[in-house]
Amino acid sequence: MIEDTKTILDNQRNGFTFYRSFYESLEHLPTNQQVKIYNAICNYALNNVEPNLTSNLKSIFILIKPNIDSAIKRADNGKKGGRPKTKTKPNNNQNKPNKNQSKPKANQSDSDNIIEKEKEEDKDIDKEIDKELDKNKDKDTSKNFGKFSNVCLNDKQFNQLIFEFGEETTNKTIDELSVYMASKGKTYKNHYATLIGFIKRNQERREQEQQQKPVAKNKNFSPETERMAESLGLMGGEDEQ
Repeated sequence: MIEDTKTILDNQRNGFTFYRSFYESLEHLPTNQQVKIYNAICNYALNNVEPNLTSNLKSIFILIKPNIDSAIKRADNGKKGGRPKTKTKPNNNQNKPNKNQSKPKANQSDSDNIIEKEKEEDKDIDKEIDKELDKNKDKDTSKNFGKFSNVCLNDKQFNQLIFEFGEETTNKTIDELSVYMASKGKTYKNHYATLIGFIKRNQERREQEQQQKPVAKNKNFSPETERMAESLGLMGGEDEQ
């Protein structure tokens, strides 16, 4: 038990490098998926714990993982003082400079070369991440709603409908559209736009009905007053025969 605890503590880190490319690659995902992938990145980079993700998020993490590993490796090498020195003594021929040999650039060390190479590798990884995310953008992340599960919306569209029209109106209209499509065999290219149209038409219809609704007779009025009001169009009386 003590050895397991020591192993966990040894694998823990106080920080890691989070690249801007990570953020830009994940910002288009739904909020719940962003939370899962962010937690997976942090748990792996800080605690060295492999995440258990769905296939869509797992493919994204696999592309990000080498970038994290590379940054961790650079940090670990920095703690050890850089690249270890060789113990092999140079040969006599190595002490004699070659006249035709170009002089090394100033401030250019083996450690610098390693860093430059890792930067190029990071760029290649970022390109692969972008390609994979572009593919995932084309995938349908919609969910099925309604009584017949035939109204397709993604989380952002569903939340936007609730924000604009309220949860009760949204759920009621989704069920109405679901029943209408199932009973009439109708199909729509964009269910989100169709729902907005349904809701606004219903609102307009209710407003028109409210305007056309006759004013109820007041029993406190005398018959003469009611007849006068009806003749002026102020009250909705019955047609006289």
